[in-house]
Amino acid sequence: MNICNVMKRDVRFVSPNTTVKDAARLMRDRHISALPVLDNGKLVGMITDRDIRCRVTANGRDAIITKVGEIMATNATTCFEDQDITEVA
Repeated sequence: MNICNVMKRDVRFVSPNTTVKDAARLMRDRHISALPVLDNGKLVGMITDRDIRCRVTANGRDAIITKVGEIMATNATTCFEDQDITEVA
């Protein structure tokens, strides 16, 4: 089985300059817990609802002014839709 058999095509994303508040609202509205972060069409990171809880809320940061780029994970790995699921895992 290839990745294309299990992947979602209608992916929402944010930029590093998006506020954490706006990213959290997008997650809430779309019922998702993670967003890719793209800069000029290139994947530069990922942000999760856990990132928001641990890196913003728990540290007393302001979600209105904190940018996604300040708290995102930068070690995102990519794959191709024709790759085998076992290989990707």
